Amino acid sequence: MNCGAQVAGRFCQVCGQENVDTKETFWHLVTHFFNDVTHYDNKFFSTIKLLLLKPGLLTAEYTRGRRAAYLHPIRMYVFTSAFFFLLYFTFFNTPSTSKREETNATIERLATAEAEYDRLLEMKLLTRNSATKQAIDQALLKYESKIALLNDSIKKSGRSRQSRTGNASKLQPAAPADTLTAPADDATAENPVKQPEEADTSFLNFEFYQDEATYRAIQDELPEGKRDGTMERLMKEELLRFHEKQKTDSDKTIANIREKFKHSFPTLLFVSLPFFAWSLKLLYIRRRNFLYADHGILAIHSYCGIFLLLLIYYFLDALLVKLDWWIFWLLRTITAVYIIYFVYKSMRNFYGQGRAKTLLKYVLLFFMTAIVMGVLALTFLTISALRA
Repeated sequence: MNCGAQVAGRFCQVCGQENVDTKETFWHLVTHFFNDVTHYDNKFFSTIKLLLLKPGLLTAEYTRGRRAAYLHPIRMYVFTSAFFFLLYFTFFNTPSTSKREETNATIERLATAEAEYDRLLEMKLLTRNSATKQAIDQALLKYESKIALLNDSIKKSGRSRQSRTGNASKLQPAAPADTLTAPADDATAENPVKQPEEADTSFLNFEFYQDEATYRAIQDELPEGKRDGTMERLMKEELLRFHEKQKTDSDKTIANIREKFKHSFPTLLFVSLPFFAWSLKLLYIRRRNFLYADHGILAIHSYCGIFLLLLIYYFLDALLVKLDWWIFWLLRTITAVYIIYFVYKSMRNFYGQGRAKTLLKYVLLFFMTAIVMGVLALTFLTISALRA
């Protein structure tokens, strides 16, 4: 009915349409649907089984013409890559509240506290005002206590992280203002040093008050009569917040570029496929019986296998983070080793060369792929920076 040819069997020998009654019953539609789904499932699982357990043989089967029982390589690549990146960006690339992540957050808080501690030490050297010095000393003592608590929390989690700040011996009592002098080697007639008192008497000196946190710490420790008024304090905090934001805008831009670059990975890998196939062709250039398309099929199957193995790796890594069982560490390690072995075994089974030759070509393929990926990564990173 489709092409007008005379059909002798179940399927048309011209267009391939199934020779069925034009008036189908509802039950026939239902059974046909389940047959198609079951057929696809069987194809999918048989393809994945051969792909992962016998690397290279699926490509060999396809190039020999035995294709009816397996998924088409392009269709399989589209499915596996989409499935991989969907799961990766949905589940494996989201913030976690595991013990490891909580410890990392504590380490970040410790680093912030240490940075503010160091800024207070610098501010102490910049001022000759005794009241400000005493306020800084009190703030430093509080920061040392905070840093000690964060260090204890990190140690209890089983991680080691040495604090950069020292002990209380760093804090010296505030000396009288008349005993302090500026370092002689810093002041010259051509480039006079700004007197430290000016940093205290000016409305807001960004070289002295480096951020909002240090300003608040000093204000909280000053005697009430020497603190800034409510309106003045709000204005200075807002100015310091704006000044700090200007300094961190570059970090946000870098984070934005990194995010855009990360989401360009699917396109980058797709673009790298023909280069991977060309690398294989160059390595096996003396094997005239293999066409470029044959190398391309092996490249597609290799990428599909790596996508699926990486999903297993990330799944085991997530279980290890949540449960911290040694068995998941062992399985994750085995999966990582098998990913490295997978491409080598695919090359050996498909091209049929000895172990030594295949291993040598595998190492050369690694370096060739690294160069191609480096160039592509630089290109996509540049594009991401232009779009940021």
